[in-house]
Amino acid sequence: MPINAAAPGQVVHLAQLGEHGAEPADERTRHAASCQPGHQRLRLVHQPLAYGEHTGRALYVVLAELGQLCGYSAFDVGEHGLAQRYYIAGLRAAHSADDRPFGAHILATMARQATCQGQPADAVTFIETALAGTRGQVTPALLAELYDRQAHAFAALRDTLACLAAISQARTQAEQLRPDDDPSWLYWLNPAAITANAGTSLLELGQAEQAVALLDEGIAQFSASFVRDRQIGLVRQAEARILPGKKRDVEAAAGLGLESIELAERLDSARGAGRLHELSLRMKAYDTVPAVRGILGAGGGVGARAGVRTALGQPGAHKVDPLTPTSAWCWTSHLTTRHYFG
Repeated sequence: MPINAAAPGQVVHLAQLGEHGAEPADERTRHAASCQPGHQRLRLVHQPLAYGEHTGRALYVVLAELGQLCGYSAFDVGEHGLAQRYYIAGLRAAHSADDRPFGAHILATMARQATCQGQPADAVTFIETALAGTRGQVTPALLAELYDRQAHAFAALRDTLACLAAISQARTQAEQLRPDDDPSWLYWLNPAAITANAGTSLLELGQAEQAVALLDEGIAQFSASFVRDRQIGLVRQAEARILPGKKRDVEAAAGLGLESIELAERLDSARGAGRLHELSLRMKAYDTVPAVRGILGAGGGVGARAGVRTALGQPGAHKVDPLTPTSAWCWTSHLTTRHYFG
């Protein structure tokens, strides 16, 4: 609908947003609890509200940012159905604001979730939709994000050539970043993040040596405040070092795993806990190595608030949000491709 219309049931009252803004969440504290105000305020109210074009667009931009932020927070703690609903709300708001770049950003975050949930083909569709719908409106940072998510999806599909091509595109765009021109919501994107993510995609393809090199290079440059990304990155570094090849080093992998556990004590991330759980399962084959036994026995010594006991195989491991059947991605994919950029 036109953003200057006054349609009952289709607008959000400014008071509902209160003081909660859509500023970037600090990586040290971003989790579901930090977005509780957004959970309460991100909703449509059934009342007419007249506003001008400028105010209407600004309102929908805020809604889109809240939808993306709350969706990512829900995704991080494993509430996948809730995350989808927030993403869709954000996508609709971006459409109403005619903000295609931010809509593409939401599609990129949806692609990440789809790949993690075992639906990489849908992730590819999201990225193709975003690329087609934002021609001429994108900065190098947004293109780097889109190609980065595309690479991850192609890696999950075991399409090596397409993955390598997407990695090349992402890294090329990352070399052309213009911080003064890039939107604030891509504050996290820099060459280090793109390099580390390229390593993750190569790890998914089983290319251990190349993965180790890129993961080490990228993670070494991570900001100290990005604890969540570093914690998961350390797990990826460990995983790469237990694969067959010249870079195999089980003791080093165990050390990286223990470092990741220490960081996880400060977080509340189902994703991080899940990665640690998978790493512990893979490392059981090396339980004769003393450092590995240290990881396998670490569950009793870490804070329950971090969810690491769950990660290390204790009751409740890797809980999946039951609200979202896998087939929901089919509906989501249809919605985005047929309506958002149509």
